Amino acid sequence: MNFTSAPSVKKIPKPLFVSMFLVITFVYVLNHGETTSNLRATDQIAIKKPSSSTLPLKGTEHQPLLAFRSLRTNSDMIHHARNEFHQMDITCDHNGLTITPTTEHPEKSSSWSFCLVKTKSSGVQPQSEASKVIYQNSPSEREWFINSEKGIEHGMTLSAAPSTQNQPLTFEFKVTSELRGTLVAENHLVFKNSNQTPVLRYEKLFAFDAQGKNIPTALAWNADTSTISWRIDHQLFEYPITIDPIIATFAQTLLPPSLISGSFGDAIAIVDDFMAVGVPDSNRVYLYERIAGTWTLFSRKNFISSPATNGGAFGGQVLMPDLNTLIISDSSYDAPTSTGGTNANQGAIFVFGRNVGGDNSWGLIKQFTVTDPQLPSGGLADRLGTVISFSNDRIAAVAIRDSDSYDTSNKFIYIFEKDRGGLNQWGQVPGVRVRSLDFSSGFNYATTFEISGDTLVVGSPRESFQSSPGGPSIQFQGAVYIYSRNQDGADQWGIPPNGRRYAPDGVFGDFFGRSVSISGNFIAVGADGRDLSATQEGAGMVYVLSHTEGGGDAWEFLPARLTASDAAAADGFGAFVKLRGGLLTVRASGDDVAGINNAGSIYLFDRNLGGGNAWGEVVGGKFSVDNVTGITKVKSPIDLSDNHLAFATIPTVGNSSISVIRLSGSGATTSGLGSVQFNSQGTLSFTPKTAGTYQLRTSRNLTTWANQDDPQTGVANTVIIWNTGIPGSDKQRFYCVEKQ
Repeated sequence: MNFTSAPSVKKIPKPLFVSMFLVITFVYVLNHGETTSNLRATDQIAIKKPSSSTLPLKGTEHQPLLAFRSLRTNSDMIHHARNEFHQMDITCDHNGLTITPTTEHPEKSSSWSFCLVKTKSSGVQPQSEASKVIYQNSPSEREWFINSEKGIEHGMTLSAAPSTQNQPLTFEFKVTSELRGTLVAENHLVFKNSNQTPVLRYEKLFAFDAQGKNIPTALAWNADTSTISWRIDHQLFEYPITIDPIIATFAQTLLPPSLISGSFGDAIAIVDDFMAVGVPDSNRVYLYERIAGTWTLFSRKNFISSPATNGGAFGGQVLMPDLNTLIISDSSYDAPTSTGGTNANQGAIFVFGRNVGGDNSWGLIKQFTVTDPQLPSGGLADRLGTVISFSNDRIAAVAIRDSDSYDTSNKFIYIFEKDRGGLNQWGQVPGVRVRSLDFSSGFNYATTFEISGDTLVVGSPRESFQSSPGGPSIQFQGAVYIYSRNQDGADQWGIPPNGRRYAPDGVFGDFFGRSVSISGNFIAVGADGRDLSATQEGAGMVYVLSHTEGGGDAWEFLPARLTASDAAAADGFGAFVKLRGGLLTVRASGDDVAGINNAGSIYLFDRNLGGGNAWGEVVGGKFSVDNVTGITKVKSPIDLSDNHLAFATIPTVGNSSISVIRLSGSGATTSGLGSVQFNSQGTLSFTPKTAGTYQLRTSRNLTTWANQDDPQTGVANTVIIWNTGIPGSDKQRFYCVEKQ
């Protein structure tokens, strides 16, 4: 049985129901410019509330409390809560909502307060329900605030249709604060302190009706009266109406512990609430943990340094297969030779274990390099580990011939297995030497690759294409190689039929294969030179191949061609891709943003947004200098986990930084039956592992279950879609899929 949860639409017969949903989010900035929190709205599948509102105000270190505690003073009810994810204190009383920085963290922000109250309704006594405070402004108007990991959700429910139903709905809220508001974009309001540092965001009105149709909305700011206004063009739409927040939140930008570390973020690996960041120019990998919503250096061990005295780029690549293992490469490691000398820049890979050498000591398990009898100079190779990938206890690592230049040399991929040669010995698989079939472009082959199970996908973006022998050659069209384990013998990695793929609509200069990523049955391939039109030359494109589309061992292109919704010339969309489950992130390296040339952007796509395998762009899922505070450029690499998106950036102060986005409400949840996904448009998608008949069931309490819709016949690895209804904000609903 699979479980996932999602808020449901509250079914209310007429009189009409309308719910408005906004999110207040916060950013705190340290004195030296490091952003500690800058959270934006995130589409939660379910809001989980504490079971009691009478608990102490402060939560535990790893379980921050969100519930309100109520106090009576004379005739007034005052409701207090703390949001440790955002380090703020919240008070709701008859004067409205008041927010201040948490007093235990005064160093993280200038002193400020923010008060919000609906005009013409002050004096209403609020009531609290766990993490929710409710203002019954009139018999038909209920305003509410929810304290959650997302921030503070601000909403309103109308139990009866307004008398002016043929006019837009408008609501005004008075703001009293030292902060100054600015409408920086449509539906995007930012409040700054006296130093012009962004402190608070109020953004993303997103409305839809009972049929899931989007409703036009507008968010306005009047500086003269210090009021926020909502406008909802609800005419001709069917009630109930809901306004939903965006899906991802900006969490934090981290500066290096040493500001001179220009390579901080050259490698990033993140699993759950633990992260490793490579700094090869310092021969270190820094370790971080997320506590109460904030990333800080891991208290038990701040960093891992190279165990080798003759290393030079330790931390150039970092992988974290799980919370207890780190794989780190040093492509400049000078390996000792049998004659007592060294082979300069041979490269090495190091495997560390969390509790090796003591609790959280992160001790060395194994260090290894590569030999290849097919190479000259005694089988020596250079630059091992410049690119590495891990899957199923295997490491794939690139290397070049001894003494060659990495930028102009043909590249080879070698495979290492965890227990080959003994427990944790990480032995090299004999005879495996994966290489390009086109040596004229082999120097650009394997600058990007990923391994997943028994499949290895390799990009070769400068490869030429020739449709027939003797025909014209299309230069720099690019190619992708898809290798299979055991293809040419036991443990060998060969190319199956049709394993060398070109874009079916490829042309000169596409650079198809500039980036590749594989997850499950899908491969994403970036072509950052692709022209979209005469005015969008080099805008870039991403292709997706599916293992299930072709059947058997075939990989076939999906019809969708992914592009940026705001694509422009020379954006370089597809310069870097990262695929995980049902989420795909794409970097546009040349995107001009907020007047900064080549600022770069990250785009987020959801596999079933817009339909099965449609890979739709997430609303509010673009991240760049205009909404990630304190940076001037978005770079690679990108790492994507179930809950976080992390990428390298250049800060306004210093040479390097990384930004972390906390994700919620997207991506796959897997179990024995298959994978389940839910998106904010009310679509639940299930991909079964085996054929059968599947029934969707629903519950509000995880005790009483009822069938929803008719059972569907499923085919292995083919998506089944149920329309569950647009999610609301007042209740949570749980879903499960059962095989009959």
